Amino acid sequence: MVTQIGKKVVCKKSLRVGRLLTVFTLLGVLLLVIAGCSKKMPENMVFVKGGTFQMGTDEVLEVGFFDEPGDMFEGAKPTHPVKVSSFYISKYEVTQSEWKDIMGKNPSTNQGDNLPVESVSWNEAVYFCNQKSLREGLTPAYTINGDDVSCDWGVNGYRLPTEAEWEYAAKGGNKSKGFLFAGSNNINEVAWYTGNSDEVTHAVGTKSPNELGLYDMSGNVWEWCWDIVDENYYQNSPKDNPRGPEKGDERVLRGGAYVFISYDGEDCRIPVRFPTESEVNFPIFGLRLARTK
Repeated sequence: MVTQIGKKVVCKKSLRVGRLLTVFTLLGVLLLVIAGCSKKMPENMVFVKGGTFQMGTDEVLEVGFFDEPGDMFEGAKPTHPVKVSSFYISKYEVTQSEWKDIMGKNPSTNQGDNLPVESVSWNEAVYFCNQKSLREGLTPAYTINGDDVSCDWGVNGYRLPTEAEWEYAAKGGNKSKGFLFAGSNNINEVAWYTGNSDEVTHAVGTKSPNELGLYDMSGNVWEWCWDIVDENYYQNSPKDNPRGPEKGDERVLRGGAYVFISYDGEDCRIPVRFPTESEVNFPIFGLRLARTK
């Protein structure tokens, strides 16, 4: 009888211990889930889930280049499949307030804290990325030695998007609805361009966003990307995470601007590319930030 009671006591104790272990295990799992869900999203940035899309175009878009006829899509041919990994990209173009906070001065022609910064060269843009990373305790993405700039794609610092990342995000990523402009077929809904801007920039985020919640991917200011330009690169582009050729004289801008050569805003169409030298800082040139993680 004593032995049976002892067995019952031992069984009850074992059962209690088992239940406690189960409770603690569930609590541990719950805490891990909460920690994962509460991981801080980079401020004012949107997570873009990676995927495959058709980059470039096979269309012909006839416009006048300073009174000379030409194909606006000439540098965006041919259409080719591209796969990009997941990344973060800024919801807005970098504002003058953000730029002044890091750089201490404002180069813009159109002045206003919430206007997109402009009159920025590619060289200045990558330097800004590094300085902002250092300010926030992140690892800078760029190593800058004079005109020689390399990127560490695995770190958490700010950088410029690649052309492939930019175009994938502008098209709406895996939520794309195939619009002509970033978020609509009606340019007036999503962009400040020659036909509606009064030839000045406008506060970021005042037009409608695209499918990913990104503003001003069409219009307001041209946005610098990482890539060097080669007119033949699209014909031989690698499929996975293309980052442009290794050598060349020009970098590329995307998205169109508040004033340019096309009154109807066709230069704000998503595939349009604008190549120019990295030291050029026209008052239509700005930037948008990206991060790998």
